[in-house]
Amino acid sequence: MRSMTGYATRMCVVQDMQVTLEIKSVNHRFLDVFVKLPGFLNAYEYDIRDIVQKQVRRGKVLVTVTVNDKGSAGITVNDAVIAKAVKALRKVQKTYTLAGTMTISDVLQVPNVFTVQNERTLSPASVKTLKKELGGLLEAFVQMKQKEGRALQKDIVKRLSCIDEKQKGIAEKKEEYCRAFEARFKEKLAAYGHGVEVDQERIAKEVAFLIERSDITEELVRLASHLALFRDTALGDAQEECGKQLDFILQEMNREVNTIASKAQQTSIIHEVVTIKSEVEKIREQIQNIE
Repeated sequence: MRSMTGYATRMCVVQDMQVTLEIKSVNHRFLDVFVKLPGFLNAYEYDIRDIVQKQVRRGKVLVTVTVNDKGSAGITVNDAVIAKAVKALRKVQKTYTLAGTMTISDVLQVPNVFTVQNERTLSPASVKTLKKELGGLLEAFVQMKQKEGRALQKDIVKRLSCIDEKQKGIAEKKEEYCRAFEARFKEKLAAYGHGVEVDQERIAKEVAFLIERSDITEELVRLASHLALFRDTALGDAQEECGKQLDFILQEMNREVNTIASKAQQTSIIHEVVTIKSEVEKIREQIQNIE
């Protein structure tokens, strides 16, 4: 089990440049990868994105590459552009008899007076080094996600144990509930039907029918099955990307619990149901952060 949130950073030297690699992620329904690179590395964006997608399945992921390379940039003066701009400005001044003196600030307002050049390119060996460093960064990133995932798993296991205990408690109260239901039915019948001859066989059938309608055996069986499946999925070694599956199982668990609450009229069972629903909701909050 891995968390969707994580962070990792590392520094390295690539082709005499100081490079800082950073990756962080937050919760997201699907996988969404963003890559921020200096201009001369833009050609490698899809390579970096592909490397990340092989390691991460869900979450909004931001990969940032920062290069500290002060000596690589250069500025070229476009003499031809400046000459034409000065000539045009003087012509305008003469044609319209404008007063004033031309200054450098007037020239700097002309577009493309300077060209900023970055002559940096990466050799094949440097590209290989950068990808290797990115691989190491992702390894640390995944380890952090796994560490946080283990903490989430520990909390979920505790809550599953509570749900299992309450589910068993409801199962034990079920027979008591059926007997109490039958006794209440007969008491009401006796109170309202005083002096009236009643068909005992018909009463027995009606009691059986009402008890069957309020029987929660099937719901308890399915709830136990969902609990077992959830536990196997959450704790299984092979399930690293299980967040969506766990969310679906929780929906099914919640459906069974709601049905139990609507059928059972016994206060002690309702109390157990309330506790289960509370624990299910807390688990739902936790799995929103599971990859």
